[in-house]
Amino acid sequence: MLDALRQDARFALRQLRIARSFSAASIGTLALGIGATVAVFSAVEAVVLRPFPFTQPDRVVNLHPARNGAAIGVSSNLEFATWREIPHAFDGVVAFAQGTSFILSRADAPEVLTGARATSAFTHVLGVAPEIGRGFSPVDDQPGAPHVVLLSHTLWMRDYNGNRNVLGQTVRLDGDTYVIIGVMPASLDAVSTGAQLWVPLTLSSTDLQDFKARYLQIVGRIAPGVSLAQATAAVDASERKLAAEHPMWGTGYSGQVTRFSDDMIGAFRTRLFILLGAVSFVFLIACVNVTNLLLSRGSARVREMGVRTALGARRGRLIQQLLTESAVLSACAGTVGIALAYTLMRAVVAASPPGVPRIEETRIDGAALVVTILASAVCSVLVGLLPAFRSARPMLRGGLSETKDRGRARGALVAAEVALAMALL
Repeated sequence: MLDALRQDARFALRQLRIARSFSAASIGTLALGIGATVAVFSAVEAVVLRPFPFTQPDRVVNLHPARNGAAIGVSSNLEFATWREIPHAFDGVVAFAQGTSFILSRADAPEVLTGARATSAFTHVLGVAPEIGRGFSPVDDQPGAPHVVLLSHTLWMRDYNGNRNVLGQTVRLDGDTYVIIGVMPASLDAVSTGAQLWVPLTLSSTDLQDFKARYLQIVGRIAPGVSLAQATAAVDASERKLAAEHPMWGTGYSGQVTRFSDDMIGAFRTRLFILLGAVSFVFLIACVNVTNLLLSRGSARVREMGVRTALGARRGRLIQQLLTESAVLSACAGTVGIALAYTLMRAVVAASPPGVPRIEETRIDGAALVVTILASAVCSVLVGLLPAFRSARPMLRGGLSETKDRGRARGALVAAEVALAMALL
């Protein structure tokens, strides 16, 4: 069997070299379908499917106040102080003041950096360990504590060239001296909303009673054994009680808990899957197109198949040869398609709207290569099966001319291709 497959593969390559126009049209058509599918799948995998760089990311959630069912999005100091004391629901709760600007004093000229302030549970709640150094400790966010700072991986590489001796060095932010205590990993850069550094969020006992100013993003880690529904019920009950104690807020308040990843990805999940479905239609149209080309080419090979049958070739042996030819054709298309996917992938990233999380991390990785192999395998079956059976059937009846139903099969394929194109349009 292996010898027969090797012979069929060599013969298929010779056939592709002989019929160069047919080979170029077929490989180009299939490569476009495979390349587009792989490029968009790579974007879906980077944005939607790839796990967030947290320990047990499904347990990391956002806590929102809501009014009349609509999430407010930002919380007050008092809500943070109340929610972090909810018993048994969370393994930790952290408050972020995102989008904080810092003036970095430099020898040449000051620079404005985008950073964030966070309470001490920052690294614990996210489940992200610093690449070097340590995260914030409970004393770092206390009033009067020494100023410390965590650098993003990007800032560390840009300003310190990845020097691991950066720990203990100082920087001046907004005129104050901060000691560098750690560097966060590169994987956090894609989900940190552009933060280049983090400093402790210091909240006094008086600050924690403030319910007017809303500027905090509250993130929690659900405790083991607690479901998302249970955590939501606990936050909702706490928020309703808090609102009853402060009637000046108004009415209609409730609490919501949503997964961090779901909030981060948002509507882009649906849009990307729709785009993936669209390029899958392109892939199917390419397969139908090449199947029709193979049926047309089969008409020119009727005499060849007749001679093979006369020499004793059985139907199964003919089908094996023809399927091997389609497999070689699909393998060549997959090779060209993966090269084309690199160009299309860059186009997808460049054309994506602002705010798509992790889109810059789109790359051709192992998952994309598996999709390429699977797409090529599906191509070989979809493209080769019908032509193989159609080309083998007349030989069993002893005919050397194309059967009448071959034209009907090609007509059906044209109708299917038009239908797919209309649905895609």
